[in-house]
Amino acid sequence: MMKKGIVSFESLLVWQKSIDLYECIFNSTRGIIDWDFRSQIRRASLSVSTNIAEGFNRSTSKDYLKFLYISRASLSEVRSLVYAGQRVRLLNEEIKEEILKLCVLIGKLLNGLINSISRKL
Repeated sequence: MMKKGIVSFESLLVWQKSIDLYECIFNSTRGIIDWDFRSQIRRASLSVSTNIAEGFNRSTSKDYLKFLYISRASLSEVRSLVYAGQRVRLLNEEIKEEILKLCVLIGKLLNGLINSISRKL
């Protein structure tokens, strides 16, 4: 679907910030030996940006919204994993706060995009 004034998902701030989130999580989890946790939080964080990108090129706004909701759900999964990882000392407090700060920003951006598209339906 053609977005008015936006030519690619790469130009969306929410997508750019979600790539920042993945990079932060990827780098912060390099030394974690709990492979299951490391893999899950990396996959969940990558899902945020990939669903934004996939939805962007769907043929209808309704389809796009579906993928934005999936992205938002993946963001919640990341947040839950961050709290769990910090609780069992896989992530330190500083990393937890950095990731959560990005999650809050991305959540606000996603909600704004969802609301904007929903109003046009």
